[in-house]
Amino acid sequence: MLNYSSLTVHIKKKPMRTLRLVLSDQLTPELASLRYLDKQHDIVMLCETLEEATYVKHHKQKLVFQWASMRHFAADLTHQGVKVHYVKWDEHSCASLDEAVQQALQLFKVDAIALTFPGEYRLLEKFLAWQQRLDIDISILEDDRFLCSPAEFASWAKTRKILRMEYFYHHMRVKENVLLDEKKKPLGGQWNFDK
Repeated sequence: MLNYSSLTVHIKKKPMRTLRLVLSDQLTPELASLRYLDKQHDIVMLCETLEEATYVKHHKQKLVFQWASMRHFAADLTHQGVKVHYVKWDEHSCASLDEAVQQALQLFKVDAIALTFPGEYRLLEKFLAWQQRLDIDISILEDDRFLCSPAEFASWAKTRKILRMEYFYHHMRVKENVLLDEKKKPLGGQWNFDK
């Protein structure tokens, strides 16, 4: 007689494949969206697009250094065995991140997109729109490379009548104990030496 209680059922779950977008100011392997990178299945995407090069006037050298850094980062990832989809700037390249992501979704069969919270609201609005428009799971992960999260700043800001960077710096110096004496007073006797 078959003993059903001793049977183990092994269900082979199809691995999830994620497109992991890395922006030009996020070139670090410790990035939140790269933290759970599956080298066997995931694809890391970096893009040189007309939109990102021209949304404000950039110095040409800045763009050259930025794109060179992106290309070196992509090469490092490739050398480590990561699948990288790199969109280079040329006359046939994508005009925008929207276009590049749409092409990548057609090119690769992915189950999700992972992004790290961008440093610009312009991009955050774009990513939030993708969550509404694209028929795919999109995760926007907190960028934990900073001493202060956007949520923490918002909490600090809501208690203020005036938002002045100097007051925020004061707050952060006390919080992080930076350049303070044992009485939590500023070293040198002043909070600000701008004058």
